[in-house]
Amino acid sequence: MTSVAAGFGIAHSIVLRLWRQFQTTGTALRRFSSGRPRGTTPADDRYIVLQARRNRRQTAGEIARHTTQATGRPISRFTVARRLHGGDLFARRPVRCVHLTPTH
Repeated sequence: MTSVAAGFGIAHSIVLRLWRQFQTTGTALRRFSSGRPRGTTPADDRYIVLQARRNRRQTAGEIARHTTQATGRPISRFTVARRLHGGDLFARRPVRCVHLTPTH
């Protein structure tokens, strides 16, 4: 069990608990956990970061729309901002500024 734990990079006690659960119930499904389920999967999170890296001028709202079209599940721009922050990127909100001309 120690080699299995080391192979997956998890604690020995987790492997032991899962093995005991499998022996008693015949399955090792995830246990019920409290809290709100995440709106995106790890694959969705990778897609969001990929979209942001492909087009750095894209806003968080635009990334949210692209992700919703790709996955079929609606997510908000705030969710996109959190996922980008988790990927060491930050929410996009490009500054729109007036370009100066010689008359200024």
